[in-house]
Amino acid sequence: MARRGVEAAEEGNEEQRSLLGSGQAGINYEAILEDDVVDGNPPLSQSLKLWWRKLRTSLSPTILALVAALCIFGTANGVIFKVVSTQYTDRFSFFLDQGNNVLYALLALVVVTYKLFFTADITPKMRAFPERKFVIMALLDSFGTFLAFLGSVNTPGQYQTLINQTLIPFTMVLAFFMLGTRYSLGEVASASVVLIGACVAIVPSLLHPDKADGVILWWAVLLYVLSNIPMAASSVYKELGFQNVNLDCYYLTLKVAVYQVILSFALAPLQSVPGFGTADGIPAKQIWVNLWEGCECFVGISSHGIQCDTAGAWLAGYSLTNFIYNVLGLVLLKAGSENGVGAVLCTIAYALKLPLSNLIFTIHAIMGPHTEHFTPWSIGGLVLVLFGFLAYMWFTSLKPQTGAPSGRRATTRKRSLSATSIEADDDEVRSVWGFHDRVVGVATTGAVGVDVVVVESKDD
Repeated sequence: MARRGVEAAEEGNEEQRSLLGSGQAGINYEAILEDDVVDGNPPLSQSLKLWWRKLRTSLSPTILALVAALCIFGTANGVIFKVVSTQYTDRFSFFLDQGNNVLYALLALVVVTYKLFFTADITPKMRAFPERKFVIMALLDSFGTFLAFLGSVNTPGQYQTLINQTLIPFTMVLAFFMLGTRYSLGEVASASVVLIGACVAIVPSLLHPDKADGVILWWAVLLYVLSNIPMAASSVYKELGFQNVNLDCYYLTLKVAVYQVILSFALAPLQSVPGFGTADGIPAKQIWVNLWEGCECFVGISSHGIQCDTAGAWLAGYSLTNFIYNVLGLVLLKAGSENGVGAVLCTIAYALKLPLSNLIFTIHAIMGPHTEHFTPWSIGGLVLVLFGFLAYMWFTSLKPQTGAPSGRRATTRKRSLSATSIEADDDEVRSVWGFHDRVVGVATTGAVGVDVVVVESKDD
């Protein structure tokens, strides 16, 4: 569940063409819209034609393979997360959180070690970056993953995929207050549809748990929903704390993961509060006993009726799948950005991932005794969430972001999107396709950082 940027810093990156910018193969995309642009935005029909032409000229076998891989790994990521949570049960949910943090740090360490010894990507200036900013991001991520793992055991997988999308409205609200970001009516309406869709699917089961599909507990669902708040705050903080910096994000991932392991221990006592992982809470001493027994389960020692023969493999598989999934998002965005369609391709892959994930939760051959079933409410909620997500992406792609915090002057700079770097200088800003396995690239959803707005004080 770690949500962190990954990057291989690359100098001399070509300026990213905008979503409605120029393309390849001699096609003048601006000319297509020249006579039909209203208030700086083309009409819907012309924009859809433009998207299709750009995609048609960009879909090489490599791009198609990347889209398919992102969709497959994204689907597997959500499904495995639910399987792992269920296998370890709420007794070992805190161990699951910490185990994932440690494994994620080890994966990042492998890449960082290679970069330090065989490349010049991680510079002394990067290593001198203020530690407090890593700590703040780690604290927010710690709260997010802690709440998500505690709530996931008793929240059905189909509901998790829908709740994940509410990260968009949560991020919008925080960006509004913390960054001064302003949104169009279409963006607000689309994000509201996402939220309504999640409620349509979940609320009936909460009101009638005896008719619910699988185990569902209201406090577990609440924890899972609340996990979006620190995750959204982490995304917004990236805009505040890492603005206009050049930082290798594999290095960022390692630093944040290490601090996250440390800080998460401070959250462990919250499990003694009723509803934080269990209905009645866990005695303080038992929390640490459970953590140790979770370690034993990881190496195959079963206890308390929990079968741990394959528990270690499942957890390691989840962490690796999550890591690959996010790296593929970066690679696809970078490859597609050469033709101005990177964000579109990632959106398509992610849109396919939503129904595929929910479909797999209903396949007995894969889910076994934890198989779920479609209901009219879950189908209706899925349709609304998917529609809201795609509509939000659409409205975001059309609207330039002009908001700036009060008392400051905002100027929009051209953006060069490397998909693997956070970098800025006097002429360009590069934004990271962030490690957010809930919504691949919160920046790309437009909640933060879609249009690069450089905020300067009036005294500058």
